[in-house]
Amino acid sequence: MKDKPIARKESGRKRRKRGEVRQKILDAATELFAEKGFEGASIREIADKAGVTVPNIYYYFKDKEGLYHATLKINVDWFLDLMSRMDDQNLSFRERFLALGKAKMKLTREKDLGIELLTKEWIDRGSSQNLPPQLEAVLGESFNYMEEMIAQAVQRGEIRPVNPKIGVWYLIGLIFLRSGRFLPKFMNTKEVISDDEIEEFVDLILKGLEK
Repeated sequence: MKDKPIARKESGRKRRKRGEVRQKILDAATELFAEKGFEGASIREIADKAGVTVPNIYYYFKDKEGLYHATLKINVDWFLDLMSRMDDQNLSFRERFLALGKAKMKLTREKDLGIELLTKEWIDRGSSQNLPPQLEAVLGESFNYMEEMIAQAVQRGEIRPVNPKIGVWYLIGLIFLRSGRFLPKFMNTKEVISDDEIEEFVDLILKGLEK
C-alpha cells in the first residue's frame, strides 16, 4: 500500500518530463518553420535545435506533417486566446478594431515566432482551397468574432445597419485590397507599419460602414 503513492509520483514526473520535451520540440519547430517554411526545415534541424534525437520527434509526432500541424495548432490557440483577452467590449467598434490591429503589429514588431509562422502560412497558402485545418479554424474563429463585433456596433448605433456576415466579408475584402499598400513593404524589408499607418489603414477599412 505504501508503494503506490511513490509510483504515482514517479509517473507524474515522467509525464511532466514528456510534456517538457514535447514543448521543446514545438518551440524549435515554430522557429524553424517560421524561418524556412515547411519544405525548408528538416526534422534533423528541428531535433538539433530542440536538443533531442530524431527518434524522439517521431515518438511524439507521426511525421513531419503531423509536427507542422501540431505547431500551427498550438500557435493558433495561443493567438486566439491572446486576442480575446486583449479585446475590450466597452470600447467603440473603431477603437476595438484599432486595438487588435496594433496588438498584432506589436507582436510582429517584437518578432514573435508564432506570429511570423502564422503570417508566413497565411501569405503562402491563404488563397489555397486546401488550407490546413488549423488555419481554417483560426479563420472561422476570427470571422465569428468579427461578426459579434459588427452586430454589437450596429446595436449601439455606431455603424449603419448591416448584416454581420456581409459586413465581415466586406471588411476582409477591403483588408486584402488595401493591404497591397503595406504588404510589399513588410515582405521586402520585414519593416512593420507604424501605429499612424495602422490608424490610417483602419479608417480606410471602416469608411464604408459609417452611418
